[in-house]
Amino acid sequence: MDIYTQCRVLIRIFACLSLAALFNGCKLDSLSDPIVVPDVDREFYIDLWENLYPESKELVFQIETVQAQDCENATISYNLNRIGNTVKLSLNAISDPEDCQPGPAQIYANAPTGRLNGGLYTLKLDLKNTIFNEGQLTVSGDAYQLNMNTDYGFIFKHKTLLRVPEQTYWGYLEYPSAAEESIATGFVEDLRASSIEFNFLTGYYGHFSIEADSGVRFPNEDLNGVLYKPFIFKYTETGSAIRQKINAFRTAHGSSFTLKVFNARGESW
Repeated sequence: MDIYTQCRVLIRIFACLSLAALFNGCKLDSLSDPIVVPDVDREFYIDLWENLYPESKELVFQIETVQAQDCENATISYNLNRIGNTVKLSLNAISDPEDCQPGPAQIYANAPTGRLNGGLYTLKLDLKNTIFNEGQLTVSGDAYQLNMNTDYGFIFKHKTLLRVPEQTYWGYLEYPSAAEESIATGFVEDLRASSIEFNFLTGYYGHFSIEADSGVRFPNEDLNGVLYKPFIFKYTETGSAIRQKINAFRTAHGSSFTLKVFNARGESW
């Protein structure tokens, strides 16, 4: 074998060894793992919420750190921009204030999108302008639906948020003991009597959830160990009948019962 041929063989061997070392050092199966970005928490939870107002509704991205932070009053810096049918949410950093209140604690932020008309939107989620994710946000009269192509650095608690139908009222009545259960049951049945027939979709609404086997549930309320009757109904027009019944019940029973009522206009009693 002459010198020229020997050199070509050596070059090929060196190239193969270099490629092998490269692939061994860059494990392809690790590409699905969350990517760590300096000054930004390893991962964030993202959940969907809808702010309710008398004349409109607004989608909100609820952000939460997965890892507890050293300062309870730390903040999440973010930007949310809408250009046409593109919604871009960028998480920039977690900032500790000078007057740090010692933690550990999870840190939260709410990123409202403003009112979104029905249709298909491109959703971009970035971490410190270094990690980029993209997906689709579908807005309809019934739901917000996320379909992400990638979600590096994020954990989505829900990708579907059902929308609260108009003229919906929901809540629960706490009663002090089993002896008063019949009073609570009677009140809920009285509310039902003036409602209209409506089949709520099963799923997550943010403010509450509808479960196929157990009805309405309130994930944001601490009701462990509490005796209560939940309810959700749809009423015609302004729901004046339910308001009258709420006032009458409170007048009759005072503080012995705890009654909480909410509606699709963002009002509560």
